[in-house]
Formats: sequence, C-alpha cells, structure tokens
Amino acid sequence: MTRYAWFEGDIHNHEDGSVPIEEHIEKVRQAGYDFICLQYKDMEDPRRIPDPNGVSREDLLVIPGAEQAFKSSRGLWVHFGFLPFDIPMPDTITDYFNIEQGLKEAERRHPGCLKILHHPSSGRSTMEDNRIAHDFGVRYFELNARRERIQEMVDLWDSCLSSDMFLMATLSTDAHGLAGIRRCGYVLAHASSLERDSILGALQSGDFVAVEEGCKVRPEIAGASGRKGSYEVAVEGAVEIAFIGSDGKVLDRTKGSRARYRIRGNEGYVRAEAKDGEGLRLFAQPYVVPR
Repeated sequence: MTRYAWFEGDIHNHEDGSVPIEEHIEKVRQAGYDFICLQYKDMEDPRRIPDPNGVSREDLLVIPGAEQAFKSSRGLWVHFGFLPFDIPMPDTITDYFNIEQGLKEAERRHPGCLKILHHPSSGRSTMEDNRIAHDFGVRYFELNARRERIQEMVDLWDSCLSSDMFLMATLSTDAHGLAGIRRCGYVLAHASSLERDSILGALQSGDFVAVEEGCKVRPEIAGASGRKGSYEVAVEGAVEIAFIGSDGKVLDRTKGSRARYRIRGNEGYVRAEAKDGEGLRLFAQPYVVPR
C-alpha cells in the first residue's frame, strides 16, 4: 500500500536576484519548506533564468514557474501564476493581452500547466473577469490579502464558488526577496513522495489544503467522498471546524479537531475550515455537490 504524507510548500515565490540562486534555495530550505515554486517574471532573455530543476535538493523540491500580468476589463493588471512553466512570456508579448488572450497563450506554451489567480482583488477585476479566467482554465484562487483582509478574500472565493466557478484555495508568501519568506501562508500537499510528479499530482487533484502562516494545526483527513455522501475533517490542534456552503453560509460548526458533515444535496458546494486557538485557519478544498 502506498503511504502518503503532507508536504509543506510555497507555490508563489520569486527569486531574490541579489544573491546566488543556491543561497536563495538554502534560505528557503532553512525556513522549513519541503517544496517551492519559483515563479519568474519580466524575463526577456531565457538565458538569464537558472534552471530550478538543477538546484533542487534531496530535502527541497524546486519547481519552475512563471507569473504573468494580463489586463482586466477595468484596464488594470491581474496577475496569474503558472506551474510548471519553464520559460515565462516576455512583457513585450503580453503587454496588450487581456485575460483570455494571456491564458490561451500560456496553455499554448505549456499545455496542462496549473493556472492560479494570484492575490485577486475586487478593485482590479470584476466577477466577469473571474468567470473568464475560470472558463479558460484557472482552477486555483490565492487567498493572500493585499488591500483586503483575508476574510474579504475568502468572501470573494465563496462568491466565485456560488457562481459555479470551481476554484481551489491556495496561500503563499509571494516573496520577492528573502525577507518575505514566511508570510501570508502555505499549502500542504498530500502526496506519496517529494517528487515533482507526485506534488503536482496532489495539486492537480485537489489533495491539498491552504494554511495561514502561524496556524498551529496539522491535517490528518480533509476531504469529501461523493460515494459516502459526507465531508470528513480531522485536524490535529484544531479547536473548531466549520463547514461552509453556497453564499458562504455556515452549514455546521463543531468544537474539537474532528468533524463529519452529511451532504444533503442542496448545498451547491461544501468546503471546510479548521481554526486553531488563535483563530488562524486551515482551508480544505470545496466539494461540488452533484445536482
């Protein structure tokens, strides 16, 4: 039987160009991550980009990625992350791309790459922009707070889910230098090994959770079973578990570290949050209830 473990990762990390790549990787390793995705941006010349695959270590997997900015219907930049993605698109190509054009080009360059909506903001884009992003392959929604507080980002996620956009939650550092390591949050991927295909497979299938930095919990079970018709959560260190459905409605709330929600069929979707004693949260991925 294959044994699975939870691997901690930062899937939105930008290299600190002021130090050698090896030094950057060592600092990330010391920060306690099992894997990171280095998302390059604004690179005109691919020869300037060190190969992240060549700097992975036995205890730290490095996955290459890219961050690109495309224009929303409001004419403002919306950022997207792609992984794996060996060579980012130069700004000279993407300067005039809208969201649909940019996502099509990313898929053309690296078919099947994971597409993430980075630190979304209602001030930059509309729900229709989010719809376009979803319809052209975006399946990940970063809860990182910028101008908004994290709960406002969570509310926006619920609005998207309630509008039939299947989006999984991520949290990251979005570090643009070593000083940004260990902020906002991270993901825990439930995988069979610390290998690229295994980690990417966990992210692709939704077998991962997003965790606020500093949250003192560790998942054991976090997911739904359509066959059993229930959503089960077991999180070591949690003091409360809540199940949330359409429009952000709290369906059930349980004190303690283990809870099960019986799916009734009219919820639209069900997702779960586990809180530690300080109110910091772990976010499990949504289950879309069959209609």
